[in-house]
Amino acid sequence: MKYLFSIFFLLTIIGLFAQVNPVHHYSFNNCNGTDSRGGQDAFLFGISDCPCGVDGFALNINANNQLGDFPQSLNTRFFSDFTFSFYMWPMSTVTGTEAVDVWSIGEACLPDSIFQVRYFPVNGELRVRFSDQDRNGIEMTGFLTNVYCWSYIVITKEDNEFKLYIDKKEEDGIFSPKIPEFISDDGLSLSVGTCDGQQGVAQYEGLIDELRIYDRALTISDIEQEDYFPNQIIEDKLIIFKGESAVLETGGVCSDDFEWSPALGLNDPNLLSPIASPDESTFYTLTIRENGCEVQDELNLIVVDVEDLDCSQLLLPSAFTPNGDGVNDLFGISNEFIIDELLSFEVFDKWGGRMYYATENNPKWDGDFRSSPVMPGPYLYRVRYRCGGEESQRNGIINVIR
Repeated sequence: MKYLFSIFFLLTIIGLFAQVNPVHHYSFNNCNGTDSRGGQDAFLFGISDCPCGVDGFALNINANNQLGDFPQSLNTRFFSDFTFSFYMWPMSTVTGTEAVDVWSIGEACLPDSIFQVRYFPVNGELRVRFSDQDRNGIEMTGFLTNVYCWSYIVITKEDNEFKLYIDKKEEDGIFSPKIPEFISDDGLSLSVGTCDGQQGVAQYEGLIDELRIYDRALTISDIEQEDYFPNQIIEDKLIIFKGESAVLETGGVCSDDFEWSPALGLNDPNLLSPIASPDESTFYTLTIRENGCEVQDELNLIVVDVEDLDCSQLLLPSAFTPNGDGVNDLFGISNEFIIDELLSFEVFDKWGGRMYYATENNPKWDGDFRSSPVMPGPYLYRVRYRCGGEESQRNGIINVIR
């Protein structure tokens, strides 16, 4: 039985922490097309305005013959399983235009041998199309909600199944018996398509950031893990013990025009990531205004009173920030006083390697392994304890944020 549990636990670790690394990554920082992963650098023409973006800087495209050309060798990535992800913030002022090309591969304005991502400003529709020279093709559609101003777009293919995700929600999916295999001498283009100026099609206008290409289809869990959370609160729920504090962490935010509500219990509502110490459970709302776009995100901070708990309710946070600022630097059990005996407290990395082990009272992990900081990301914890005369176990995920 012990060995069966060990095998199950190892499989759980492997399933939860399969490595997610892009084979190509274009961050567009410093207004360049450097591929930090695969060395397939892109050429950016006429793009010199790179404002604050999702993580670092983004490309600001205003359609005045600004474009990006990517190596033709990238085309082969679409022949097998893949994920194509990026962030976009449309700011089109084009009138009388039916559609704008965001990404495209193709040699002529024909419905054959193309990859195409088109945006329709009039209704926020995003259309993804693959087709080959035999006119075998698939088309997926979704709609940008502008909930966070930025939209997180993910396109995946696994075997014969294609999927389109927008802001971590599956918008469309198609099973295709025949896989389109387009052949083109041209590489991937940004903001310029083969039909620009024809059939009511124009160049894309707006921001583009963080293009990443993977050699497998990401799962929804992978997609959530890879998100930069622009203009968002990272956690939608936190649990603290009465009298304790929590940092309300946010993702990338470029605007100075923001506000927290209510301000009650916050050390400074003018901080982007304030410290919250409310006396009771509180829903905090963050409002951000930028470039005419208004965003609202919410976090439920649950405050638990000691007197309302029993020994079966073991409380551990979902994330901590071991950055040495004295706030939320340690990971441990919030209400250990309800435990009769702590048998073990362990933290594992994605490979199943044990990063931390303790049996003493009030264990606290500082985010280090062998005196060196671990990488940011999710880790698996396991707590074995005796409570009310019975042995219990608690497994979960702790996210290290730096």
